[in-house]
Amino acid sequence: MFAAPAAQAKTTFVQDQRVNSLTLEYTTDSFAPHNAIGTAVVGSIAQNAITSSLASAVADGSLSWMFEMRDLSDLTGTNDASFHVSVFNPTPVAGAGYNGASDLDWWYLPNASELNPDGSAKQQLPASFVSKALTAGPGDITVNINFAGASLPIAMSNVQIKAVAGATSTPLEATGDSPPGHLASEYVDPSLVSFGSMSGGMLSGDVSARSLSNVLVPSSFTGADCGNLYTAANTILDVLVSGCKALGVITEINAVQPDTVTSSGSGTYTFAVNSSHEVVSCQHNGTDDTLSDCLDGAAYSIYFQFTTDRVMDQLEMADGKLLTVNKAGPGSGTVTDSPVGLINCGSDCGEPYDAGTEVTLVATPEEGSEFTGWGGDCTGTGTCKLKMSADRTVTANFAPVRCHVPNVKGKPLAEAKTAIVHAHCAVGTISKAYSAKVKSGRVISENPAPGTTRPQGSKVALKLSKGKKH
Repeated sequence: MFAAPAAQAKTTFVQDQRVNSLTLEYTTDSFAPHNAIGTAVVGSIAQNAITSSLASAVADGSLSWMFEMRDLSDLTGTNDASFHVSVFNPTPVAGAGYNGASDLDWWYLPNASELNPDGSAKQQLPASFVSKALTAGPGDITVNINFAGASLPIAMSNVQIKAVAGATSTPLEATGDSPPGHLASEYVDPSLVSFGSMSGGMLSGDVSARSLSNVLVPSSFTGADCGNLYTAANTILDVLVSGCKALGVITEINAVQPDTVTSSGSGTYTFAVNSSHEVVSCQHNGTDDTLSDCLDGAAYSIYFQFTTDRVMDQLEMADGKLLTVNKAGPGSGTVTDSPVGLINCGSDCGEPYDAGTEVTLVATPEEGSEFTGWGGDCTGTGTCKLKMSADRTVTANFAPVRCHVPNVKGKPLAEAKTAIVHAHCAVGTISKAYSAKVKSGRVISENPAPGTTRPQGSKVALKLSKGKKH
């Protein structure tokens, strides 16, 4: 396994661990003496909803925390006095049999926005291993969680991590070119072993109030589940400040104010709500302050426990160039690539390619939308052709279908009608007039003028020729 040709250098192995179980803790302990968010959730209904949503999101891959240890020298995880843990929110690579709760050596693609131009991680924590025990932090990170059905990116400061490295094993080799396992073409040293999991994981930090205010409450917090206090317009921060009582009687979440601060905050913050239980004002150290300053400075302590297993960073495997596709505009559509067939955006909007690969991107609007053009490393409205000599980023713009008034002057009425309908317009008033130049039954003029853009279904009035006046 992993036999390399005599002249072939072996691939440098990078240790990656991805969280395969994650729980929000509802108590405190010596590692996390403060846990304002967790201890506020006291009801079994709310606890079960949060626990279940986290487990489901980890299992289906929509929630992924990956800890990359690029400069770790001891791959057994026994002792290493100083290295760094990079934190990513990656996407699992599609493949048969995927299970995020048991994903040893599966492939994950880091989010391009979490990478510096040189490919290094933006989010890094100082770390060490002592007798198999990992300690990382403090530092600032942003990770995604699922809070009872609400997808919630939380910005955390003062993050601390502890875990214990598990038994070592030889990384798997992939069958063909699909996960799990390393590609045979990477020539990983067949004698290499690394720790395949971590147990007893603990992560604590302080969640910024602003990140909590940026996420609307899930449906489970509206209606009688929280005593009809909240609507879809409220946020997770509103729920924490006002609390939640099922049927207005049984306390599920205690009302709680921020108990700590972000890296830029100081002192004590207190939020106030309006009659709709929306956070609308605040005080800082007992004095009125702007809501924006309070959201940036205030934070809630939080505490998670987790386990991990070893996974593969697809960018490290590919040793290639990253193509990132963004979609913009009020319309909708998909972007696919050829001939490789990796991008399907859709859901898969970023892929690495071998350097020098020529990629063609095709934008396909959904019904009711139209493709209005490329941005970034492509321009125009046709196909996007790229050579992957460097990392590339393109944006496909989609908009609701519009009526683009066609030029139907001189056309017979039937042909003009067909052209107007195909241009997502409608045929308006038809009038007639004599014309010495235009044959009878053909269009003399139209209103609006050709080339005009109007909302879908806008009417185009036509004037038809009655021929010469005798």
